[in-house]
Amino acid sequence: MKVKADDIWSVCFSPDGTRLASASRDNTVQVRDARAPTPELRAQLQARGLLLSKRDHVDSLEDLQTEIRGDKTISDQVRQQALDWSPNFWSAPQ
Repeated sequence: MKVKADDIWSVCFSPDGTRLASASRDNTVQVRDARAPTPELRAQLQARGLLLSKRDHVDSLEDLQTEIRGDKTISDQVRQQALDWSPNFWSAPQ
């Protein structure tokens, strides 16, 4: 059997069961979210993606929040989560 670089050697859950880590033969480690995909978690992931994509295209926190408020493609739940998190995302190192 030929061994591929991405063959996994080991996996381990975090103590609280929310993350799964895998170690591969190519000396990489990946950490994945192991929580059940609830509507709340999906909204959080969408809000995070929205903030990451918009943050680099605006000049201020106020512009970021205006962009979020005006985005017709997101749900109210995602919009509110993104607005709640926007100050932290704006001030975080890029």
